[in-house]
Amino acid sequence: MIERRSLVIYFDDINMVKGLRKDIRVQYASAKSNYAIIYFNLKHEKEVLKYLDEQKWIKSIEKSEVAYEKYAFKD
Repeated sequence: MIERRSLVIYFDDINMVKGLRKDIRVQYASAKSNYAIIYFNLKHEKEVLKYLDEQKWIKSIEKSEVAYEKYAFKD
């Protein structure tokens, strides 16, 4: 089973959310509240967090501590 991680990112421009890496899934994005909920494979957590930290348009990142079984899938 491939485990997934959920993050909430706060941003300046919703149009930039469309340009995220291909292995990051955007579950929900709010233009009014300027945040998005994203998912990615847990084994890529370090490189995804590094990638997100390098993006100037992202204001902050919050990790979700909830394990989402429905977003995990078999390898």
